[in-house]
Amino acid sequence: MSAVIEKGRRPGIVSRYFSNVARTKTPRKVKRLIYLSTILGMLQNQKDPDIELVKKLNEIFQVARDPNAYLFPMHIRSMIWKGHCGSTIKLVRGVVPITEIKHLSLTDTDATDIGVYFAEHSPEWIRYGSNDLLISDVKKMLQQLMDYNHRHCFT
Repeated sequence: MSAVIEKGRRPGIVSRYFSNVARTKTPRKVKRLIYLSTILGMLQNQKDPDIELVKKLNEIFQVARDPNAYLFPMHIRSMIWKGHCGSTIKLVRGVVPITEIKHLSLTDTDATDIGVYFAEHSPEWIRYGSNDLLISDVKKMLQQLMDYNHRHCFT
């Protein structure tokens, strides 16, 4: 007899245990690194992210001694954000795939809506602060991403 895993089913005791350990024992800086780098990975949607952009983000957020620390979480983003990598976000202009956000010129309302989406859907174990802090960090990252894309499109 084969086991069938139903969508929406509660995680087992082992999953809950590891989630609890990660939530309570993982340093805040590491959670922030994972949160930001996995979101960047979803937004960039590429295997080899631009290290120049990663360095710039690390200068701003200062969560790693070496910007290369962002790369591994970026590669495992779909494991951390189960089901959200191919998702869409409702913005004022309409529903937009996460992977298309990097091509848009975002308003402050758009950036806030994107930040709210990620704050509301983030796995509990990588939450490192209040929703306001998570949203603020995503907005800062989006601003850097837009600035970076603008500089590289017109050079």
